[in-house]
Amino acid sequence: MDGMKTMAVQMTELVQPQGEYDTELIESGTEQLLARLDASAGLLQSLSLEREELLNVILNSMKENTQVLEDLFRRIDEIETFVEFVKSKMNEVEAQISSMEEKKNVMSFFKKKSWFGRKKKVTEDTSPAKVVERISLWDTSVVFHGEQQQAQREELKMEEEQEVEDGRE
Repeated sequence: MDGMKTMAVQMTELVQPQGEYDTELIESGTEQLLARLDASAGLLQSLSLEREELLNVILNSMKENTQVLEDLFRRIDEIETFVEFVKSKMNEVEAQISSMEEKKNVMSFFKKKSWFGRKKKVTEDTSPAKVVERISLWDTSVVFHGEQQQAQREELKMEEEQEVEDGRE
């Protein structure tokens, strides 16, 4: 450290102005350095202003994109709700078709066989009302169970519609 101190003292002795010409050189050099310093400060200030402007533009753009994304996610949620609604309706339809197929199988059994194992004549009335009447004679729980299922389906449907309306609000 002492070596640096002595070297600094020696350099100041060498740079000491020896006359008016040296003083003018030092002053002009100092003015040039001050001018460069002012220019650098101005450049730094303008860069800092540009940075702030760009930052504001980027932030505004991000806010707009965030709003777009929020709208997109809201739409996705609505689509998911709709898909779930359609899925539940498809499950209901599938259950109804399965029920109808079971009833058809039961009805076709009664059409083809009598209680004594012989084929029935096709001359009987096969209208839906008559078929239901025949089925209800043998197993009335099928009819009542079907009515209960229908009431339950209607109740679920009303609850789902209410949930969908609440979700939209």
